[in-house]
Amino acid sequence: VSVRLWRYGLRVNLGVLSGVAADRGQIVVLVALVSVRDLGLYVAALAFAGLVLVLGQAVNSIVLAELSSSGRAADRPLVIALWRRTLVASAAVAVAVAASAKYVVDLLLGDAYEDAVPLLRLLLIVAVVNSGNKVLNASVRAAGLPGRASMNELAGGILGLFIMWYTVAEKGISSAPFGLASGALLTLALYGLTLARLPLNEETPRV
Repeated sequence: VSVRLWRYGLRVNLGVLSGVAADRGQIVVLVALVSVRDLGLYVAALAFAGLVLVLGQAVNSIVLAELSSSGRAADRPLVIALWRRTLVASAAVAVAVAASAKYVVDLLLGDAYEDAVPLLRLLLIVAVVNSGNKVLNASVRAAGLPGRASMNELAGGILGLFIMWYTVAEKGISSAPFGLASGALLTLALYGLTLARLPLNEETPRV
């Protein structure tokens, strides 16, 4: 049992590290391409957009525990329903943040950061997709495939950074969210393929 737990932990940590690497990679890419002012605007926008991901991460923990204990990780209708509800809830939070963005940014950071608002609104869209991906990540891990979940996240992160590098180099900081969106959509597609290959309604292995 201990060997299985170690293997499971290592595969899960690969996904965690790939996510951290992608987050840090954004900053490394932008440091090489944009001015200090543009970098500051992007970091500010990213911080506010992270409010949506808090919901996704909370749902991830709940879904992982529920699907693992019930053995329903391969119940695709259930997983899709949870994913849709998470998207709706995340979108509601994103709309609220987007609507109040100008006032909140001005209040907390001042007029110097007003150009961060358009970036924030684009990043909120990416955050909604990533929030839904958190649910799919939990379902794949609960199905006993933490390595597959990690690879899905890693592939999306790499594509997102590559496209970000290209778009920012060509069009500036305003195009940065489009690279992240590409990576998030690839991750979503990979999770869809992974879940489609799971045996429907089959009891999943417990670790």
